[in-house]
Amino acid sequence: MATPSASSSAGAARSKSLLSLLSMLFLVFSLAIYPASWIFAHYYIGNKTGCFSDVCNHIKANKYNSMRRNLALFYSFLALTAILALAAKYVRAVGRFAAIRPLSKSTVNLGEIIWFTLAVFTVAFAVPATNWASFYSIKEPQAASGKWEWIHVIFEVTAWLSGDASSVIFGLALLPATKYSAVNDALGLPYSSTARVHGWIGFTTLWIVLFHVATGLLDEQWGTSGFLNLLFVPKHDKSGNSPWGNENYLFVFGNWAAIMLILVVLTSLKVVRRNAYNVFYLSHFLVILAILFSYFHSSMSIFFTIPGIALWTIDGCIRLASRFKANNVIAYTKEECGYRTVTVSTARAVICKPGQFLRIAVPAVNPLEYHPWSVVRTTSDSVTFLFAESHGAPTQWTAKVAAYLDSASINPTDGSKPPRVHVQGPFGLPSRLAVEHRQYHSIVLYVGGTGVAPALAILQQILDERQSSSDADKVVTSDSKSETFTAAATRSVGLHVYLFWSAPAPGIERLTALQTLLGDLAGSDISLTMHLYDTSRPGIEVAVDVTAASGGNQVVAIHATRARPHLRALLNRHVVDKVVAAQDAGAEAAKVGVFVCGPERFMEDALVSVAHFEKEYEKVQVVTEVESYAL
Repeated sequence: MATPSASSSAGAARSKSLLSLLSMLFLVFSLAIYPASWIFAHYYIGNKTGCFSDVCNHIKANKYNSMRRNLALFYSFLALTAILALAAKYVRAVGRFAAIRPLSKSTVNLGEIIWFTLAVFTVAFAVPATNWASFYSIKEPQAASGKWEWIHVIFEVTAWLSGDASSVIFGLALLPATKYSAVNDALGLPYSSTARVHGWIGFTTLWIVLFHVATGLLDEQWGTSGFLNLLFVPKHDKSGNSPWGNENYLFVFGNWAAIMLILVVLTSLKVVRRNAYNVFYLSHFLVILAILFSYFHSSMSIFFTIPGIALWTIDGCIRLASRFKANNVIAYTKEECGYRTVTVSTARAVICKPGQFLRIAVPAVNPLEYHPWSVVRTTSDSVTFLFAESHGAPTQWTAKVAAYLDSASINPTDGSKPPRVHVQGPFGLPSRLAVEHRQYHSIVLYVGGTGVAPALAILQQILDERQSSSDADKVVTSDSKSETFTAAATRSVGLHVYLFWSAPAPGIERLTALQTLLGDLAGSDISLTMHLYDTSRPGIEVAVDVTAASGGNQVVAIHATRARPHLRALLNRHVVDKVVAAQDAGAEAAKVGVFVCGPERFMEDALVSVAHFEKEYEKVQVVTEVESYAL
């Protein structure tokens, strides 16, 4: 007869296999959308059936050849994107080059800059260059005959070309917007990178659209009056009517599409996202109106948005389905340091990896509002999160969630239901440090605040994979000058891991997740150096007594300090000796992994420290992973 644990493991394995199969089917279907969209658009051009636009320019003989050229450029660029992404994923030299950060304080890398530059070049130069001659040849005779002024021809052709560019870049802007993206995951594109370039390309889209609106208005009003009427009033024929399909509503719907984009971009500014997230989130649904209005304005625009609309629709349906699945909160702890530890029962646990996050909604607080929470720990059927209450802002979402869970009963005895949440995800790529930890001589986890959550998840996976029954010494050292700990550390021959955590919260050394992890150290070949920084008030270093597991030759000691950490000094103090020892032992190039997660200023200072360390020790290969709060 199978034991409960064996049955649970078998059930988890079946769930994981089913989810893996669904993920594979999702990937195949998502990939098929691209060629299917191109084939559909290519053959639909020139077809008069089913056009609901005021200007069905895809059936005009002077336009559909240019549209096919634009489609070829659009999908060729997407194919180039896939090739470059796969090269960065599987060719180490390419990946290192793409990961280079030109600005020491920024997480922006060369891969993102190159992609954006190529996208802008394709839209702003390649698209106009391939169509200029054909458009100009149509209008040039009118200028040569004296019917049109040359400046009028320039405005007309420029309006056409900028319209083509607007359609292409609008299609590009939609693609990185999906959260559930099997294609992005398969290409190894980080969520932070796709979100960032989505913002860049979105702002660029607005500027190109505004340029198109301006040139179109200048073209239309050349030699006429009523400039402002073109903005919102349809044109009339000689009988005073405005029949649909005769370019009478061309400017009305084009201008409203531009207005929708202006609202979306303005509410995407950082000041709005941070202070009024729901405004930012809800305003993005105006993109649907922008797509609809742009299609009514000109049928050409829809052909480049087909893959983005398809992927966005699938993504939306998957996320919508999560609203109908409630997950129970099975454990909740109000930590001494003020943080909250929440464990949720969910089948998604089997596919959650360190470095990923899930989006959580608490229906009792707001059923529509989702927030990203990083994974601290997973089991076969549950996920543990960590969040901090927003002090001084009781109306904020986290404060409401904390108040709700503080007053709720996790194990009610009156027949009522425990607290429930909705879960979306996981999103993002797994941490490469956790996956490739055996390639490193040392791993540094440098985190601030609740940024410790993904760090603990990374460390937990490393521990799980390196667990053994060896009787070799397993040592945890502290960032103190104690000779006892230094001597003990030298007995470890395994991986050196350093956890440097700062938080404005007294008692972080007694965090439940941290204590659980320390209890799992037995049997590991890891030497863990841990230093905790309580930045809630200034002061000098104070040793803190910690009740932690100890077994065999394992020694556990943690020292806390009331000061702020400095990563460069910590790297020089702790990592350099291990690197030199590895090189003396014959290693060709010592490899150090650095994981950084915390507030924006915290990460900027950390990245500057890493840059200085790399310059000082050129023979050391440093691989840096950054998880931003700004998701």
